[in-house]
Amino acid sequence: MRAPAPSGHQPGGSLLGLAFALPVPLPAPSRRPREKEYHPARQAGIVKPTVRFPAGRWPKLPIRSRRLVLRLPEKWDVIAIRKAAAHPSTRWGVHLLPRPYLRRHAVEFVNRKRRQFRNRESLALAVTSLNDGSFVGMIELSHLSPSDRCGELGYWIAPGQRGHGYATEAAKAMVDVGFRLLRLHRIEARAFARNRASIRVLEKAGLRHEGHFRERVWFGHRWLDMVWLARLAPK
Repeated sequence: MRAPAPSGHQPGGSLLGLAFALPVPLPAPSRRPREKEYHPARQAGIVKPTVRFPAGRWPKLPIRSRRLVLRLPEKWDVIAIRKAAAHPSTRWGVHLLPRPYLRRHAVEFVNRKRRQFRNRESLALAVTSLNDGSFVGMIELSHLSPSDRCGELGYWIAPGQRGHGYATEAAKAMVDVGFRLLRLHRIEARAFARNRASIRVLEKAGLRHEGHFRERVWFGHRWLDMVWLARLAPK
């Protein structure tokens, strides 16, 4: 989950050559205009430019549920994030993670998600235990659109924390934040069709099947099906 093209280089002569050329005015060095980033989906009108949420609707942290605390990821989470994201079972369900997943990836991830939170572009939170503060996983409402009032839910749970219902509890808390505070009209999510456990979590959070995409993602040297789920705001 761009840098502008370098500006043109103007070759120069030796100091002696420049000294003899001083009586003749030198042309101003030409600069190549900065190229705009090409974004096919945005130009086609599929992806709209980012619009920030009003500050009054942006949630105040932390968010607490019965057993969990959802907060911004911190620098001390880097080790836990790197360990969990590098685990084969996490990659089995999250295909966009870098491979191999290194410490620098975790550092960049934390910095990026904190910046997106400040800019009110994305709500990515560390899931931690209310009891002892231990790291449980990550959950996020991304692709947020104040105009369309839509967002996408995604999450992963660290291998040692699975099987306790934390994913369901965190997903329900984020859905509540999306509808009650962000005033979203629709929350959607994607999952591998083979990942029945993740699909059950989304169903428990109130999302319903809307589509099955055959051979949608190339991952692990084969094509995989994906399913799309969504929930609308209560009337």
